[in-house]
Amino acid sequence: VRTLRDGLRSIRANPVVTRALAADVLVGIGMSSLVVIVPLYLRRVLDTPAENTVFVFAPAALGLVAGLRLAPMVGRLVGEQRLALAGMLGFALCVGTLGFVASIRAFVNDDLRLPLDRVADALRVPSPVLLTMLISVPAGLCSAVVGVAARSLLLANTPPSRRGQTVATVTLLTGLGALVPTLLSGIAADVFGVERIAVAIAAFIAIAGVIAQTASRPVPLAPAPAPSRH
Repeated sequence: VRTLRDGLRSIRANPVVTRALAADVLVGIGMSSLVVIVPLYLRRVLDTPAENTVFVFAPAALGLVAGLRLAPMVGRLVGEQRLALAGMLGFALCVGTLGFVASIRAFVNDDLRLPLDRVADALRVPSPVLLTMLISVPAGLCSAVVGVAARSLLLANTPPSRRGQTVATVTLLTGLGALVPTLLSGIAADVFGVERIAVAIAAFIAIAGVIAQTASRPVPLAPAPAPSRH
């Protein structure tokens, strides 16, 4: 309990760390909620067995790798705070897009005249499945850049003696925060439909994230202390 209290105090003491880790926690909650609804999504929306989950979302690994490689460079260019916010909103957008796969497929084929169906036929994959696989790539990228930016800000703005407590606190908050959404997601998907729940998860991440980002005024990063000389 004391460790949790000290970790919370460290997070609240620095608005920079608070905003970055809020984005990281919200993305973690969103991913936990997705784990629950994905099997339902595959069966009811993509009309494919739930056993194909790994196959459908395997391209997310490409986004994760790209995000891990690009995040440090992009963070230096635009700032880790902006990168964490953009990554969180991008992740929410990808999750919300899952609720409109059928409409996006029609728009791409009929309005943009892009050969999505032909490409899907050539790959022997249903076009809604192919579209979902494509959406999973930026989703993985966004989740990776949020994690990298949040950890970078944590290391830069937290005393070394409190970093372990802060990381443990964030991990615990992510687990506790995911309990209710995870439990409710499956029940709500049966009642309201899995596509609407995907959109609701995205809206929750975006709204809660924006509130967390604007709850306190920006604080510049404190310079790292110079090593003492003896």
